[in-house]
Amino acid sequence: WIEEISAENLGETTTLLAHHYATANELRSRMGDDRPDLALQAQRFTRAAAEQVQNLDSAAAIELFTKAAALTEDPLSRGKILIEMADLQAVGGEREAGLKVAGEAAALFSQLREPAFQAQALASQGRAAWIGGDGATSDELNAQAYALVEGLEPGRQVAAVLRAEANRRLLRGQVAESAAVADRALEMTREYGTPGELA
Repeated sequence: WIEEISAENLGETTTLLAHHYATANELRSRMGDDRPDLALQAQRFTRAAAEQVQNLDSAAAIELFTKAAALTEDPLSRGKILIEMADLQAVGGEREAGLKVAGEAAALFSQLREPAFQAQALASQGRAAWIGGDGATSDELNAQAYALVEGLEPGRQVAAVLRAEANRRLLRGQVAESAAVADRALEMTREYGTPGELA
C-alpha cells in the first residue's frame, strides 16, 4: 500500500520502500516463510535507492548496492548491480574493492555467456585500475573488453566499452583512432544510453 499511495512521489520514498520490503523479507525468512516476491521488491527498491543517492553519498550508495546484490538470486541482475557498485567504489576511493567487485562481475558474466556485460565489467575493472595508477593493467583490461564487443549488436553495454576504448586510445596518443571510436560511442549512447552517460 505504501507503493500505491506514494506513486506520485516515488523518488522521495524509494529509501522507505527499500527498508519496508527488506524488513518484511527478513522477518518472513526468519519465520521460515520465504517470499520471492518480497525479496524481488526489496532488491528492486534497494537498488533504486542506491542509484538515487550515489551522487550525494557514495558510502551510503555502496552499502545499498551491497544489500541489493545480496538480495538477488538472479545472476544476471546480481552482475549488473556489481558493475554499478564497482564503478562507484573506484571513483569513491575504494579502488581495490572496485577492481575485485568488477572482476567478480566479469567472471559471472563469462559463466553466463553474456559477452556484452562481461566486456562492460572488464572496462569497469580497467577504470578502477587507471584511477589506482596502474595504466598497464587498465590498458590490458580495456583492450580485452573492446575485443569482446567487436561484432556484437549495438547496446548500452557496448557503448560503455566504446567510450572506455576511445579514452584508452586518446591516452596513448592515437587521436584519430580515438575520435573514430568516440563517434561510434556517441551515436550508440544517444540511442541506448542514459542522460548521465551522455553528459
